[in-house]
Amino acid sequence: MTTLADYLIIRDNPFEIGTGNLTQPSAFDFELPSDYVKGTNVAKPILQFIVRGILDDDYFFQIGFNDPQQLQSKSEVRYKFKDVSKSRIFTMHEAIDGSKLKPGKNRVYFRIIEGKVGFSDVVLWFQRKRN
Repeated sequence: MTTLADYLIIRDNPFEIGTGNLTQPSAFDFELPSDYVKGTNVAKPILQFIVRGILDDDYFFQIGFNDPQQLQSKSEVRYKFKDVSKSRIFTMHEAIDGSKLKPGKNRVYFRIIEGKVGFSDVVLWFQRKRN
């Protein structure tokens, strides 16, 4: 089967989440086409995003897909940064398990464990069947 790479923009506008009263995960819905291919061990979907610290502090965040309970146990993406200046901006990308996604409606969850973080430009790269 021949595949091709495609992408979708899940969230373009910036959003912030942090500890305290903002610990609820931020969730964003997106849809994958019916010809979505889960990938292989060497060809996985890639989640790409911009992250920046809001405070001069440590921060720790998790990202998961479709099941908010996985954030309590093993999330798909986990990052922890120490002593980061609030002026620092990072572009991140993470290869993810394609079986966590499905054709049709999906949801991505962002959750902060420590600190306050801003995110933007959330993009998912994936494979689809070539016609």
